[in-house]
Amino acid sequence: MRKSLGIETFLLFFNLLLQLVILTVFFLTKKKKTYLWPVVFYTLYSFASPVFLNLLFQEVFHKEFLSYRIFTMVEGIAFMVYLFMIISSEVAKKVLIGLGVFFLLFSIVDMTRSKAESFDSIPTAVECLILIGFSIYFFYEQLKNPDSLFLYNTPNFWIVVGIILFFSGSFFVFIYAQNNSKSPEFSYTFRMINMICGLIENILFLIAFLIAKNESKSIKPNIIPKT
Repeated sequence: MRKSLGIETFLLFFNLLLQLVILTVFFLTKKKKTYLWPVVFYTLYSFASPVFLNLLFQEVFHKEFLSYRIFTMVEGIAFMVYLFMIISSEVAKKVLIGLGVFFLLFSIVDMTRSKAESFDSIPTAVECLILIGFSIYFFYEQLKNPDSLFLYNTPNFWIVVGIILFFSGSFFVFIYAQNNSKSPEFSYTFRMINMICGLIENILFLIAFLIAKNESKSIKPNIIPKT
């Protein structure tokens, strides 16, 4: 038992540390890329959630799963806004907006019906499918672009890979979480898978933000030389 708690504590601490480093790298970057702001917002919210927000919701509203449901909505919308900003197709953007509105309304209705007393498996599954689908579509667009040979040198590559790996890795435990959240064994498995997938996601996000920082250094200011 102590060993499992030690592993969980280590994973939580390392995830929080990586998120703090990601935020530090971004705010130290001189030329901040606009499309990274939704990811920054998600990272900041994700950092604050286990430290402050989960405890606040439990103490004020006495509902353990309310903070998780709100987190799902914040997470989903943040990543959908990010994908909207990096996808080129106007048709795909309109579809993404429609699905984003549907996801948000469906999550609110599901939360109201359940009174936030259980994990939001169905809204989370919807979130996963939307984000994985449009992440794959982003790569489809890039494959049609002749200038995408060195795509792995761009921040978007690592962020989108991080999104795909996190949500595909957590998809099935998210589905089973609503009916098994009271089981101690499942709860432990859920937390471990979620934190390991989160660790991979944060590592890839950090690589993306480091690339963005290096790109900002390589941009030369437009200075007209004196004659």
